[in-house]
Amino acid sequence: MAQYPKPTFLSDMTRNVQFRLDGITFTSDLEQYSQNVIRWKKNAVYLKGYEYNQLILRHPKKFINGVAPSGPSNSYLEKLLTGLVFQNGDTHKEHRSAMLPHFARRSVEKYFDTMVEVTNEVFDSFDHGYQGPLKDALTNLTFEIIFRTLFGTKTDSSDHNLAVNVVDWLQLLTNPLSFLSSGYYFPLLSKSASLYKETQSVINQIQQREDNPGILATLMKHTDMSNDDLIGHVVLLFFAGYETTRSTLYWLMILLSIHPDKAKLAFEDVEDAFGNEPLSFSSLDKLKYLDWFIKEGMRLFPAVPNLERIAATNFEIDGEEFNEGTHITISPYHTHRNADIWDDPLLFSPARWDGLKVEPYTYLPYSLGSRACIGEYFATIEIKVILSIFLRRFSVSLLNDITMINREMRATLYPKETIGFQLGKPNEWSNFSGEITGNFRDMIQLNQVNS
Repeated sequence: MAQYPKPTFLSDMTRNVQFRLDGITFTSDLEQYSQNVIRWKKNAVYLKGYEYNQLILRHPKKFINGVAPSGPSNSYLEKLLTGLVFQNGDTHKEHRSAMLPHFARRSVEKYFDTMVEVTNEVFDSFDHGYQGPLKDALTNLTFEIIFRTLFGTKTDSSDHNLAVNVVDWLQLLTNPLSFLSSGYYFPLLSKSASLYKETQSVINQIQQREDNPGILATLMKHTDMSNDDLIGHVVLLFFAGYETTRSTLYWLMILLSIHPDKAKLAFEDVEDAFGNEPLSFSSLDKLKYLDWFIKEGMRLFPAVPNLERIAATNFEIDGEEFNEGTHITISPYHTHRNADIWDDPLLFSPARWDGLKVEPYTYLPYSLGSRACIGEYFATIEIKVILSIFLRRFSVSLLNDITMINREMRATLYPKETIGFQLGKPNEWSNFSGEITGNFRDMIQLNQVNS
């Protein structure tokens, strides 16, 4: 394989925009070169191979999170960049320790009934034979669950603006043009101001209720975080609990649609776990095949395909020296497709997880180490609840004979198109005989779907 061309001033600018606009395509191109350590920009390096995942993620003091640029001093943008994912050092450690108990098993169990209630409310609006998109339903579902559990209250129509504003803000924040063009930068500042004020309004409402059962109210009672810290954490928790779960569920719906044989096994697993009884929190532990199905879906379609860090000191990798401030990228997306780790890596095979012993740092849909997603357990339970209820009520297939599916890197990995689905009675699955076009075909082995 060829060596990657050395960076130049002009290539730095071009490559940075390419990376920000489509990180998967960019890193896929890097994967084709012979080096494992690729300096793709003067101050940026891409690391191939899971051994580098461990090197970077196990040393959070040496490789810190500093990817998001700072805003003007005392601006609303600067105030929003105080959430957990933007913190480092002792502040991150202290705040993470304060928040972790609210996402442990005992705490998540308190929100189980809310998850079930909201899921049934959303799916009650669908009938067998429905034809159309599920995008809005999954949006409303994940939004309502995180809103009720985080804020301890049901939403009204105005609250949905918060979800839209959070995603829009993160898209602007991660767009390279936002810090190169005033046409993008000033909308980012404006969106930051409106998001800050809207989040502050929600917090004010929570403070007025003494009996609020939400995560945020509990957190406010037992910590001495500043108001800006709370707002920053709320924005990031809301995003993580809403957008990442929504994108994962969308990919899983597609996988159920094109793998009816595996969807049938998932349905049977749910029936074996719950029988004729209502869902219960303890019975979720009985799910085996559905758990494999979810893990395999997240292997192929991790919500965050690339992880980024900044070097806090000078460092050396494989004999090559890098300076403090170097931008470092590792890729769960490509690690999950590494043929040295996974047999038939592009094959969607939930059964591979039966007895599988995963090597450290080879599977990281929620990242790993001291900066791993604190909501991993919450999200896992939420997805199991939603899919269990869905499978007991419906089967699903793609609506059209030809379906275009392209990935899009927004704040998370998401299907670009609005996809049409058809809902049927539970466990009435039919072989997939349609055609899928778009770059989805590069992400998964499709010649298996008619089996």
